[in-house]
Amino acid sequence: MMCALSVVILYLASFFTTIDLSVSLIASLIMLLTVEELGYKAAFSVYISTSLLSFLLLPQKYVAAMYLLFCGIYPIIRVFFERLPRAVRLIAKLLYFGATLTAVLVFAKLVLNIELYTGYMLILFYAVCILTFLLSDLFIKRFTLLYRFRLRRRLGLDKFFR
Repeated sequence: MMCALSVVILYLASFFTTIDLSVSLIASLIMLLTVEELGYKAAFSVYISTSLLSFLLLPQKYVAAMYLLFCGIYPIIRVFFERLPRAVRLIAKLLYFGATLTAVLVFAKLVLNIELYTGYMLILFYAVCILTFLLSDLFIKRFTLLYRFRLRRRLGLDKFFR
């Protein structure tokens, strides 16, 4: 069910290219709920199956690549980052995001034959993406706490998944 919901959300993102990052973040929240309720093994299974189905079904492979390289896996590995000391955690998260963003840009150039940015625009693009990542990480952290302590009981989801 989580896989199907994620694929449908990503499918919508492939039609609206101006909001593809935002919708990919929403699909990331589905992974967050999967981690919280079903654990890491089930979340990793949902991540793999959603990634494969996305590459097979989505008309825009760029959205599937964003999910594969960042949005899908980040809620799973985020917990491991949270175990690190605060300064090391921030550096590790930024290094991971920078490597992932570079991989997405290389994928866009080599596989999809799309040159997104060059020169100063590339530097500005990285800066805006890093700022967006930091805000998204804060949002994911707050949403996780909100879900654990308020939404889970109010929505009755604790009984649904158990």
